[in-house]
Amino acid sequence: ADSCWFSVNDPSLLQPLAAISVAGAAVVLATLARLWERSEIDSSLYPIAVATLSGFGIIIASLLPIGIVDTVAGNLLRIVGFSAGAETRTIGEAQPFVSQSSLRRFGVSIPGRITVEYGLTFFAGLAAAVLIHSKPLIKKGTQRSYAYLGAGFTIIGLIFIASFIPDTLENILGIDEQVASLLIVSAIIAGATFITSYDAHKLFLIVWAAFITAMAFTQVRFNYYLAVVVAVFTAYLFGEIVSYLNLNQRILELKDDIDGYQILAVSAAVMLILGPGLAIPITIGNTTTSPAWEMAQNNGPGAVTVWDDSLEWMQGNTPKEGNLGRGWER
Repeated sequence: ADSCWFSVNDPSLLQPLAAISVAGAAVVLATLARLWERSEIDSSLYPIAVATLSGFGIIIASLLPIGIVDTVAGNLLRIVGFSAGAETRTIGEAQPFVSQSSLRRFGVSIPGRITVEYGLTFFAGLAAAVLIHSKPLIKKGTQRSYAYLGAGFTIIGLIFIASFIPDTLENILGIDEQVASLLIVSAIIAGATFITSYDAHKLFLIVWAAFITAMAFTQVRFNYYLAVVVAVFTAYLFGEIVSYLNLNQRILELKDDIDGYQILAVSAAVMLILGPGLAIPITIGNTTTSPAWEMAQNNGPGAVTVWDDSLEWMQGNTPKEGNLGRGWER
């Protein structure tokens, strides 16, 4: 008998249907948001409504006999949930970013492994993300917002410092300790939206950064995308520093109104954020990084360039692509 299933490897109408469903859900959420704005309902209840609708959607999808929830959840954990299987990890690019083998190879700890790849820019970007997400809570100025902020920092700090906490969660909940930690951090980030309102674009940046960071730490190949996140958030932090120093004006307006401490502060920020790894070598463990300019000089396309002359000759001296084989099926 014919059966219906959902698989990432077997093309079917379910793939475009899934894309259409996502687009439809976006339209529904946008419409709901507009209706919410026109009504007198408390805006802080909107995330609860969205979570409720999402829960109902997941329940309905789980009842379908095509395994869509299991497939999506499995692939989500494999990509962003630190849960790539043993078969996937046989691929070099699918190794965890801070795997024990890489830590031993570089002779570093987890912060050192990050520093080898990003210098201090990753930590600058992390500080920017914390700043973006914390500012609305601080501006709220209530005891509740301050308490939530303090509790959030405390819980996240304990998760990363006290390794026995994730282990205990794994034993109690029966899920991987890294997945449990990821869920807790995600819940803290999402919970802040119930305390105060956030600008949509800034909240989007936080969610985007969280997903890409989880992807990069799950499989090393996604660090290509994390580099963009780090650059964006580092630029934001630098912009905040410039704004704090009251330098966010046009250069022509600043030429007669710049103090020495402002120049020193900006120079120090640039050197601390961009210097290590980009202009100055870093030695961590048994690894010494090369500055960006040196790596650029020592890398090139390689031996493939020996084919350039032959390929150029073929391009100019062979017939254009034809339609050989067309009509053979008749």
